[in-house]
Amino acid sequence: MSSVAYNLHDIVRVSFTRDFSPKFIPEHFRTKKVGRTDLVVDERPDIKFDKARHQHMEHFYGGDGELYFERPRYGVLTQKMLIDDLFGRSTFSFTRSTRLAKIGDIVSLIGLLLEVKLLQRGYTLVHGAGVSKGGKGYLISGWGGTGKTSALIALSRQGFKLLGDE
Repeated sequence: MSSVAYNLHDIVRVSFTRDFSPKFIPEHFRTKKVGRTDLVVDERPDIKFDKARHQHMEHFYGGDGELYFERPRYGVLTQKMLIDDLFGRSTFSFTRSTRLAKIGDIVSLIGLLLEVKLLQRGYTLVHGAGVSKGGKGYLISGWGGTGKTSALIALSRQGFKLLGDE
């Protein structure tokens, strides 16, 4: 199966199966050759996992750098996700029934996995807005819904130049 690869500033390299091309990673990070990937995102028909070897908590099983999730849906479909080797070259696998039922959850989890990979290399993502004035830049950071965009708009009315919001 062919894949789509992204190189995020030579810090994190990620590949996705062709069937699940991400819309949340800007296209300018897309590359033809990524070399060794740090994270592989893979949709599979099914996922086999030995639950007996791992700790159990509600719908999750985990330990030794692995995390497995399984939940029956509608008595027929079973959502399954597996994160393998969280501390090395990680693979995030999920079944088609999972993608169809909860695409937002998958996208959020991929974002978290990218953040883990960045943290492992000494980087972090910042949720924020940026403005500049008088040759200086300012970052307004915080959780969603805390007023960053409102502050950005107020500052722009005071002569600050918008650098970005997100």
